[in-house]
Amino acid sequence: MLPDYYTEIQSYMKNHKKKQKNSFTNKTKKNKFEKLSKLELPQLNWITIIKSKWFIPAILLFFMVFIFSLRFLSDADLGFHLKGGKWITENHSFPQKDTYTYTVNNNDYINLHWLFQVISYKLYTMTAYSGLSIYKAVLTSLLFFLLFVRNKILKASIPVTVITLLAAIICIESRVVMRPELFTYIFITSTILILDIYYLQRKNYLFFLPVILLLWVNSQGLFILGWFIIGAYFISTYIKDKKYDKKLLLYGIASVAVSFINPYFVKGVMFPFYLFTRFNENNVFSNIVEFQSFWETNQNLTIPYILFFIFAFFSLFLFVITIKRRKVHEFILLIVFLYLSFSAIRNIPLFIIISVPIISISLSELIIRIKNKSFLHIKTRINITLAIIVSIFIIGLSMRLITNSFYTGQRLKFKTGIGLDYNKQPIKASEFLNNNNLDGRIINDLNIGGWLEWSIHQPVFIDGRLEVIKEDFYKETMFSNTEGGLRKLIAKYKPKLIIFDYEANISWIMQLNKLSNWRIIYVDEIVAIYAEKNYALEIPVFDYNQLVRNKDININPNDSVIWHILKTPHQSKFKNWLNGFTQKSVYLYPKYLKIGTFLDIAEEKNIAEKFYLEFLKHDKGRYYKVYQNLGYLYLKTNQYKKAKYCFEQILKHDKKNKAAIKNLNYLRSKI
Repeated sequence: MLPDYYTEIQSYMKNHKKKQKNSFTNKTKKNKFEKLSKLELPQLNWITIIKSKWFIPAILLFFMVFIFSLRFLSDADLGFHLKGGKWITENHSFPQKDTYTYTVNNNDYINLHWLFQVISYKLYTMTAYSGLSIYKAVLTSLLFFLLFVRNKILKASIPVTVITLLAAIICIESRVVMRPELFTYIFITSTILILDIYYLQRKNYLFFLPVILLLWVNSQGLFILGWFIIGAYFISTYIKDKKYDKKLLLYGIASVAVSFINPYFVKGVMFPFYLFTRFNENNVFSNIVEFQSFWETNQNLTIPYILFFIFAFFSLFLFVITIKRRKVHEFILLIVFLYLSFSAIRNIPLFIIISVPIISISLSELIIRIKNKSFLHIKTRINITLAIIVSIFIIGLSMRLITNSFYTGQRLKFKTGIGLDYNKQPIKASEFLNNNNLDGRIINDLNIGGWLEWSIHQPVFIDGRLEVIKEDFYKETMFSNTEGGLRKLIAKYKPKLIIFDYEANISWIMQLNKLSNWRIIYVDEIVAIYAEKNYALEIPVFDYNQLVRNKDININPNDSVIWHILKTPHQSKFKNWLNGFTQKSVYLYPKYLKIGTFLDIAEEKNIAEKFYLEFLKHDKGRYYKVYQNLGYLYLKTNQYKKAKYCFEQILKHDKKNKAAIKNLNYLRSKI
């Protein structure tokens, strides 16, 4: 047995060794943390980028960004922006009251978009609509170039930059339209780029900030985001340096001051605060999809939305695990813009352009931590392989954009090309009104008001300038979609013509069916025009059979032909996808299915059937919902065997479709 004092010494030595070990472990952890906090990423210059294995993927990326944004002009706001640019140019002044409508022409018109509108209109006069398409693509490419430069300033790795920018353009492509928001995206990125250079390199380009704000306040109403961004960097520099940055404070004050240099002075500066009320769930405009959050819209989880959630998750995750290297302004911008993106779909691009650099730099820092030399060879091989894979992906996606298969495959209404989109803008309808001198008072829906006020002679009923329309009038127009609502609008405003996008206003078709003093005089892939029975009598009631003749559709198919089309073999998804790389894809929806739906609701079911069948013949069963339209049509016309077949086709694609199951149960008792 050992003496007690020896046992005590042994116990002491054991505890001492343990403390030394813990001390060593803590010291090691501390050293690792200090190394991480002092981690220096390799300096990137343009020569390094050109020599990089990722230079070709980067070039391909910018080519794809250009193609992604080189689309036919389809935005509903295009018309009133061109109208605004024309009005300002011709009148040499800025509008104070609305002059575009006959309904709200006493309302104030605070047109902070005027600079965007004048530039767009001047460009249109020189290059027509084709120039506007190219202009939009150039602006989008500039935005992504600025994001690339910002990543370079932050020393984010080239592979990470290319991949994040690739994901970003796919995520926000639906918002890349001819709107002044494009200016806002560019101004946000430019502002942050200047502040990053000042914060990280102490190079003073702050004098550009007031210039950007001056252009911003005269282009788009979200210029106060510039104030907020400057404020976030000011707070960040104060926390870092423990003192106020006088230069940044001075240029920040100057940036706020120049915001008052706009045609409406204080009213112009206060205008954005009115815009933010739209995101209140109690605001009547909150029923417009782009002002709703994703959770409220009940939309399908498409690729852009999946990418948005990936951006949201990784930006937060990477921020947390690299938090010791993150800056205060990054945290402020990330949280606020993430909140905005979850508040409304239209704000998602704002968050994406904020999160791209944060994700890129955080991921780059994590990758560079790997210092295991035995891994370096594998890392190089992975880098080359990944560059090849990304290049192939970009080339493939670009090919599908050029053939339009990317859009048609997802049933999107965009098309690659330059000029106007005849499937979205009511161009032919406005030409019909002008050619026939139909200048009587109109009632139109909100979707087409912008184009009509640009293209026809008379004032319109409503357009997309919600800041002019105001909540009360918008609420009044909303009631027109309820039973008898359109009749009330007609009684109050006494129009001679009603022109509307019938897909967005199906209830108007049903209501007009019941109004004997209105007759239809025009239909195309986008709109229908109805005339008051005593107006424009020289124009006859529209002959629906004319639609069939114009589309070169079989006007009297026999029963065997109909069954043959119904049983058209479905083209395999893989073959269809493969063809999308080389074969031009045509968007058939408005040409056949949309018109067929209108005719169906207008109780012209015989002609509607022909359009449905023509769609099915060309589409080859890829869009199975056409069987739903046909199934209900055959059900209402007592063609039970055909109805049964159509609902069975629906169940092949959607086995839990309750309506199809219910109708099949009913049909079993009839056949």
